[in-house]
Amino acid sequence: MAVGGRAGDVPALVTVTRSPGSDPVGWSRNMIAATGTGGPAGGGGSMSGVVAVLLLLVAGFAAFAGLSWWRGAQPETPAFAQPRPTVPNADLLPDPNAGFFTDRGFLFRKRHFFVATGCPPVRITDYPSLDVRRREQPVRVARVGLRSWWWFEEGFHRESAGYRDDAVRQLVRDQERREQARRDRARVMSEVDATLRKRAEG
Repeated sequence: MAVGGRAGDVPALVTVTRSPGSDPVGWSRNMIAATGTGGPAGGGGSMSGVVAVLLLLVAGFAAFAGLSWWRGAQPETPAFAQPRPTVPNADLLPDPNAGFFTDRGFLFRKRHFFVATGCPPVRITDYPSLDVRRREQPVRVARVGLRSWWWFEEGFHRESAGYRDDAVRQLVRDQERREQARRDRARVMSEVDATLRKRAEG
């Protein structure tokens, strides 16, 4: 077989001097050598490097997901939040232990939880909505058994009578009026006491 053209160039003409039928293996081998259609040298090494990188990426993602899942478990319950027996009660009581906290869950996404007296951590999925609505009306944040917790303006309240939001608002306003009246009485008594002391000294 004779190949025309300069060395290093892609052959422009291939002349076959032997019939393909007389030696099929030799003919096909000569054709591959002449046309340069053999496989690339060193391809196996580059492919193994790509596979190794992919395996490292998969292992890193698995470790990241496992760590975030471990951190995303249910938070611990404080002592004051342990569930306790409840009986129906008409009183609406402030809960100084009630409040929200945040942590990082699966894939380190931010989560909101509510915790209160007798209420273990409860995940809150609509915190932004509650934060807006509580400024105008009481919103129920959580419920455990008969006991419910309400968020209204700047305070948290608990009850076990099954009140609706309008009843909670009325009870909160009544408490505020009674508290203001108590403060007014205390101020008047303080002023009267100060006046009597001045008269006694004079």
